[in-house]
Amino acid sequence: MPLFGVRSEGRRATRKLSARLAAPDPAVRLAAVEALGATDDPAAIGALLTVVGDADPTVRRAAITAMATAVADGDGVTDAMLSAVDDDDPAVRVAAVAAVAGLGARGIAALGRALCADPSPAVRVAAADALDRAGWVDDGDDVAAGYRVARRDWAAAAALGVEALPALTVAAAEHDAAVRVGAVTALGAIGVPAFEQLRAALTDGSRRVRAAAAAAMPAASQTPLKPVDADAPTGPTPPAGASGADLPAVTDLGVAAALALAPLLADEDPAVRRAVAAAVETIAARGDLTCPRSAADTPIVTTDPPTGAAQVGAEVAPALCAVLADPDPQVRSAAAGALTALGATAVDPLSVALADVDPLV
Repeated sequence: MPLFGVRSEGRRATRKLSARLAAPDPAVRLAAVEALGATDDPAAIGALLTVVGDADPTVRRAAITAMATAVADGDGVTDAMLSAVDDDDPAVRVAAVAAVAGLGARGIAALGRALCADPSPAVRVAAADALDRAGWVDDGDDVAAGYRVARRDWAAAAALGVEALPALTVAAAEHDAAVRVGAVTALGAIGVPAFEQLRAALTDGSRRVRAAAAAAMPAASQTPLKPVDADAPTGPTPPAGASGADLPAVTDLGVAAALALAPLLADEDPAVRRAVAAAVETIAARGDLTCPRSAADTPIVTTDPPTGAAQVGAEVAPALCAVLADPDPQVRSAAAGALTALGATAVDPLSVALADVDPLV
């Protein structure tokens, strides 16, 4: 058959298949999309563009996959695939991130956004795979954090500091507890800027995550939220990267950390109680729970007793006293160490605890 005849047959086939894209049955539309993707007729691209917004996600995914090998500037395909990276369906997004890697800087930027913010781990891994296929080199740029988190390279992600916070925050909410532990550990290595994320992880459903968050709290509370000044207004200034919307009304991160940790001294899991008691002991040994500190790390008393110390005496010290009878010796030892470091702040709670002890026992 002459070349003209072949092209004519191709166009007729494209028109027939295009008509099926309006069929009410998604299976018919899907078959038409797959057939259009297999044709060499340039007109098929225009037909495929009409279904990138199809109501059925399998049809949208097939359309993106079919267009991935036919990208041309100015034909609308590039914009369609970039938009699909934000599709509601994760399977469509997986197909989209696989397709956009060849789109140059715009594609790399879209992959970076998916790596840092997409809630689906499958999409983030697919985006990392797409970067590898595109020959992208990890040189610590703004895409690196999401890539390292997707590859579960927690130490390398933490090395980027606050740049890794968005990607690590997403990973810390993943369904896989092992991933959440890794993300929390990396957040702990970042320290103070990750305070809010770590405090949220203290209530995680996994004991391993709670223990990891507790162990990270001392490092995340080493610096005050702001310099303490007798004339300064009360209330915290959140650390970089934290929302601060739910921080306690204290001026010292050590106090905020201890207040968040105290309820976990009653956790059902001994590993969590050990991590919590050890964290409170470390924070107390720094002197952070007896009075707030200035940016120069010098204790400054603005009230009598200091607001932080009053909260510690009312909430943290009693919780420490309660675990002095814990069946785990490590918990008891850490609690005793923390109470010793608290000094005068722990006197009243200890007196109450001792008053409840039967002298004949």
